[in-house]
Amino acid sequence: MHFAVFEGDFADADAMAAARASSHGQRVAADFANYATGGAVVIHYPVQDGTG
Repeated sequence: MHFAVFEGDFADADAMAAARASSHGQRVAADFANYATGGAVVIHYPVQDGTG
């Protein structure tokens, strides 16, 4: 069962890493335990543009 889903699009892996390392990203990570009491799964993957 999903409690919450976040989907974000980033220019590349470096941009995602920068977002997670930002003050906002760190606050989100620290807040996980307050609402994901059953644990959480983080999945990241490249998105294909579908034109190839």
